[in-house]
Amino acid sequence: MGIKRWGFVILAGTVLIVLGFSQVLTARRISNVITRLTAPDFLLIALGLLLMGVGVVLLIRSLLVALVPEQKGDLSEVLWRNRVRQRGPRIVVFGGGTGLPVLLKGLKNYTTNLTAVVTVADDGGSSGRLRRDLEVPPPGDLRNCLVALARSEDLMSRLFQYRFERGGDLVGHSFGNLLIAALANITGDFMQALKVSSDVLAVVGEVLPSTCQNVVLRAVLMDGQRVEGETNISKSGKRIREISLFPSDPVPPPSVLERIEQAEIIVLGPGSLFTSVIPNLLVPDIATAILQTGAPVVYVSNIMTQPGETDRFNLSDHLEAIFHHTAIKKVDHVIVNSGHISDERQSSYRAKGSTVVEIDAQARSRMGATIVAEDIVTRTDFIRHDSTMLAQSLMKLVEMRMSRGVRVLRARR
Repeated sequence: MGIKRWGFVILAGTVLIVLGFSQVLTARRISNVITRLTAPDFLLIALGLLLMGVGVVLLIRSLLVALVPEQKGDLSEVLWRNRVRQRGPRIVVFGGGTGLPVLLKGLKNYTTNLTAVVTVADDGGSSGRLRRDLEVPPPGDLRNCLVALARSEDLMSRLFQYRFERGGDLVGHSFGNLLIAALANITGDFMQALKVSSDVLAVVGEVLPSTCQNVVLRAVLMDGQRVEGETNISKSGKRIREISLFPSDPVPPPSVLERIEQAEIIVLGPGSLFTSVIPNLLVPDIATAILQTGAPVVYVSNIMTQPGETDRFNLSDHLEAIFHHTAIKKVDHVIVNSGHISDERQSSYRAKGSTVVEIDAQARSRMGATIVAEDIVTRTDFIRHDSTMLAQSLMKLVEMRMSRGVRVLRARR
């Protein structure tokens, strides 16, 4: 951290100042001090003050970098930027899978008042094994969100994402999943395990599960077949008629309801519609809390349809699915990509049955939502949201509502 180094510089400066005044320490009157100082004395004092000033500034900067390692640049700019983020809007985001971390990674640059509420219906991979073996909520999606909100992508973040490729029963497990599960068993409290993990990663904001209960996702497919478990639903390859949770009335953590009540904006997605976004809203108290808050609700549309879940879905189909399955019957704004995606980039997705989500006429005229169409797609071979551009689009929406005086804040109870 450089504390010893800059502490020594400060000490050296202090010594030089003392040496500069050493010849006049016996003076009985202050007026005599200045007149008895020689040129070398002034030089020592000036050099001492310079070293002390440099040492203090660099010591503060070292401490700041250690506490906020991702922040670089001028000290005043860093302090100003952090102050702005601390006063940022209170945003609650719902989702899971790989879509939600993309948005969180961008939003953490604008506000520290950020809460990610994550589905716990995952039953596959490392999360599913830990869920069955240790009877803890699946930590995988929560872990990804924690890493996305980490202040810096340092060694600890990489360690949380490390996946064992050998070692018998360890194969396939990620270190972060194992750590969260271990902390949950040690503390006896899954919420405390997430809090400790957040402290370890120096997370901006917080990550909360939609419920700590053992919930199972169930689906009725278009052909009438009933499927249980998120993994089986995703692998079915058929369109979904109905989606539900068992038990049907899981209880959310109190902190989730508190954050919704305090929220200035509610964001749904991005993420798998039926297995990441909607499951959070199937928790009755969460849906009720969203309905009761005065905060605007924003839906972030996926860029591409998901084979087996949203085949041939246009934008209004996504919204209708939310309205049909949950108590949420209206969203205020929909953010959708308008950026160009070349045929070459789409070809590999079409081969798997995935197509661009179209903005249809019904979504524009009958859904009651303002369509915000902006270029928010990455320029890589993978077609996905760009973290920075998506966060900018959402923040522009927040600023627009504030400037128009329609920022609805619910009174504190």
